[in-house]
Amino acid sequence: MSTVWHSIARGAREQGNSLTRRGRDRGSQHRLSRIGRRNFRASPASLREVQFMIANDIFSDEAAIAADLMLQECLLWSRAELFDRLTSASLSQNQESLETLRLDAMSQFVEFFYLIRARKIETTDKIARLAEIHNEHIDLLCRDAPKMKRLGLRKDRLLDAIFTSDTMPRLTEIWKLHPGRIDQSNLARFLATAMSTETCRKLVVASADAGFLSRSKSPFGAVLVQSTGIMEQVFGGVLRDLRRRVMAMHFDANEG
Repeated sequence: MSTVWHSIARGAREQGNSLTRRGRDRGSQHRLSRIGRRNFRASPASLREVQFMIANDIFSDEAAIAADLMLQECLLWSRAELFDRLTSASLSQNQESLETLRLDAMSQFVEFFYLIRARKIETTDKIARLAEIHNEHIDLLCRDAPKMKRLGLRKDRLLDAIFTSDTMPRLTEIWKLHPGRIDQSNLARFLATAMSTETCRKLVVASADAGFLSRSKSPFGAVLVQSTGIMEQVFGGVLRDLRRRVMAMHFDANEG
């Protein structure tokens, strides 16, 4: 899950709701790679960690491996199915737009709009609170250099993603006049930990061409975007079908 969903999850909990998190921190993988780079000059603590992992080898349980592989198949299916359904739903068959819709970042782009809808971020108070939580999360990231490095993020990019006294009023005022409408630069701020500003722009252009977004210019020259609702329906449909597949897999396993 991209870190903005981290923010939505926190906001939802403050409203009495909950949202499943998918952490992006691959700490265990990085620890293993660091151990390898030491060329067997690992510290006793690291050696104990490796010995623990060997003693608890996940490949020793054949039944668990079979279940894991079935789950992996479901996840791979959902990823491929999302892109297939998005390109099928596109009102444009322009090759460049279709290729852009298949970028990995598109799944997080669509997820943003899906969760805005699913979590009912409709009022100015809610979008303002989301932006505040987003700022808090960016601030924490900026203070955590190792995590920034793991996520491949630069501090200047994160600082540019903060909603300031200049950009926050623009966010809320546009949302107040047209709920769901957002300045493209503010959209890029929300998605800054998942993609670059240029990637966000490319996805906006392709999504507008596909009929997934309306895109217009304000009297002040800002690019305003608003979802037409199509891509949220596609994402939600794939998510629901994935849930059904996983539940059916679990049922079959229990029956067996």
